[in-house]
Amino acid sequence: MDLSKENDNLQIFVKKDKKDLIENCYNSLGWTKTKEQDNEKYEDTINLTYTRPHKIKNKDALQLLQVHVEHNLNELGKLEKNKHAKTTALGFSLGALAIVLCVIGSIYLFYVKDISSIVLCCGIIALGFFLGINTIISCVKIFKKEKIYFENKSNELNTSIKNICKNAEEFLNN
Repeated sequence: MDLSKENDNLQIFVKKDKKDLIENCYNSLGWTKTKEQDNEKYEDTINLTYTRPHKIKNKDALQLLQVHVEHNLNELGKLEKNKHAKTTALGFSLGALAIVLCVIGSIYLFYVKDISSIVLCCGIIALGFFLGINTIISCVKIFKKEKIYFENKSNELNTSIKNICKNAEEFLNN
């Protein structure tokens, strides 16, 4: 069997907004796109089919670089998916607690008659407002830190991907 005429095939599913990056990566790794079609289940995803000769110069090195590129692409996807996870979790949990405190204090305020209970209800409502305001302030601060971390990590991963693709192109051209 003559492997010089055989081709390796690869089918991947990608988000439409990442299509150009991924096409550049796989092209630099020696893959040629043969087919592109929209995914039937998910509107924001497309199916890409690639091929490259089975017998290719520096194949082992290219495959290793492909593993590194795919790992970095997956890390970039996870990073984007969980970009503001801490802010979201903190905002929902403490925000819900603040609302519950305000509602409970307001409800009890209508049912109590003595002055000490009224003061207690007002204190619970004030605590809810205080917690709500602090939640907003904390979420804004954490959001800014998450944004800076995301941008730095995203730039680091994109630079790594570009460097790997550059190395792959050098292997293909040698």
